[in-house]
Amino acid sequence: MEEKISTEDKKSGRTISVAIVGGVIIALLLILSTIWINHSEQSGTNEAVSAVSVFYLRELTDRREQVITARINVRVGNMQSALKIISPEDLQSVESLSTFLGKVKTFCDVDQFAFVDANGKIFTPEGLAKNPEEYFFVGKLIAETKIFTYNLDRQDKTVAVIIPVENLNFQGV
Repeated sequence: MEEKISTEDKKSGRTISVAIVGGVIIALLLILSTIWINHSEQSGTNEAVSAVSVFYLRELTDRREQVITARINVRVGNMQSALKIISPEDLQSVESLSTFLGKVKTFCDVDQFAFVDANGKIFTPEGLAKNPEEYFFVGKLIAETKIFTYNLDRQDKTVAVIIPVENLNFQGV
């Protein structure tokens, strides 16, 4: 009977060893699958956050573009309205033209407002510009309203709206 007990002990010892090894293997598989699933979820979350961020930034940019375009269109309309009310007296001298341009500048709420004649002279609210060749638009033939962006003195970008005007005679010229 002793042999029978020792054979049974050996069988139960092997069973226990197999159960321990199997348990360790199952535990390792569970740990590895948990790590892999966690990594996959983090990657998916990061991709989703990135996609939402890109979508949000695009929408924000589109909205900002719409707001800026609407503001520019309002200002262009205001400038065109101001040009309709110019009188011959406003065109009699540089001083009277400068006064008119100052009023238009205030009315349109713009940083700069000027007239450029056919000879490239620039008339501003401050008077006749001393160095018209410094302005990027002088010498360009502009047949319709144009909107430009440029860097003024290497600072922030500036928006310039250029509106061509026909049949406007300064000092009878």
